[in-house]
Amino acid sequence: QQQQQQQQQQQRPCIVTAVRDPISHFISAYNEIEFRNQLYKDENRYPSRTDMPLLFTRYDLGSTQRFAQFVADFLGGPSHYGWFSIEVELPHLYSMTGILYEQQRINHCHGTNLTLTAYLPSLSNLKYTFPKLLKDTCDVPAAGLPPELLEPYELEYNHGSQLMASTYGFVKAGKEIWAQGGDTARALCALHVLDYACYDAIPVPALCKRVFAHEDFRRQIFVAADNDDDHIVREQCG
Repeated sequence: QQQQQQQQQQQRPCIVTAVRDPISHFISAYNEIEFRNQLYKDENRYPSRTDMPLLFTRYDLGSTQRFAQFVADFLGGPSHYGWFSIEVELPHLYSMTGILYEQQRINHCHGTNLTLTAYLPSLSNLKYTFPKLLKDTCDVPAAGLPPELLEPYELEYNHGSQLMASTYGFVKAGKEIWAQGGDTARALCALHVLDYACYDAIPVPALCKRVFAHEDFRRQIFVAADNDDDHIVREQCG
């Protein structure tokens, strides 16, 4: 029996990932979406993607009002109207728990028992920390990993959205709204409760702790949990 358990352990894939603070993840996603919208306008392609009836587009680029309204638009029903219905853009805003959902779906549909082996709670010094995570966590010879994955990633990569962030101030606006600690910031806490719960090595901001501890919020979470019967997972077996 012990030998069988060892064999099963050796056959189980080593699944690792790196995550970041959920709030900074959302703000970065917002910057990416705004970047793509401006790119489509500048390159005069995909004209339908620049015709956005959402309220946030009424405000100036890079303004805090635009970011706050963006959050409100997203929470108001992102899959039902406007630019948020475009598949390629929306996933940037999704929770980082998606890998956990996908594992659950595969386990349910195929009778497997996949689990997340390990994760990094920060993207800081990723070119050094991720190779170390692979070496410390995975059976490297059995996995057949390319040697370059185990060495620091030295190639510099600059995405166009990074330049856009400094040009228009999308990230700066998001950070300002978050620092204000108002309704939009609290909404971001509520939106990312699963990220903080599932990746518990990520520090929870003081504001989010207060949101999560509020009696009304906790009641709503319990109601949502009681109503969840994994119907989405079952429907996606194909």
